[in-house]
Amino acid sequence: MLVDVTKVHNEEWLKSLFDDFKKDIPKWREAPYEDFLIYVGLSEKNHIETGIYETLDGVIAMPVGFDFIPTWKQEFGCMDKYNEGKTIFNEINSFGVADNIEQVKEYLKPAIEDKEKKFFIYYTRVWQEDTLPENGWRWHKWGRYIGNLEPKCEYLHDERFGDWQGYVICWHIIEID
Repeated sequence: MLVDVTKVHNEEWLKSLFDDFKKDIPKWREAPYEDFLIYVGLSEKNHIETGIYETLDGVIAMPVGFDFIPTWKQEFGCMDKYNEGKTIFNEINSFGVADNIEQVKEYLKPAIEDKEKKFFIYYTRVWQEDTLPENGWRWHKWGRYIGNLEPKCEYLHDERFGDWQGYVICWHIIEID
């Protein structure tokens, strides 16, 4: 089943994480704490529905941050199947690419309907216009594509889909111990 983690977080831990951001990443030195919560996916503004969060980074690194998966696991007792290279419920991938969150919910139905295990899902939009022509976003690096488009190129930047929304979403499901 999907569960919310927005209010589960430890405020002291997040503030120390924000302090680290301010030390290491220049663009965060003057940023307000609320913007940081939005960035890492732990603001109410990111909460789409129970257990589903949209992150704003444009790269599937949130809400756990670039290298914060171990910290996230420690804070919430989460199992990150992605890093372990495993699937959930036999052959269902724990991360991938889709056109919208409804496709993800349908694909992850066994996890969402499971009464014993707890999960949350986060995703981010990858806008074609923001991708690079070289060394940009590539289909095969982000997991199985479960959408309706027919990719023909290696890079999203090079695709010509005609009339479409202009982005795909990268998603990830995390199991909470």
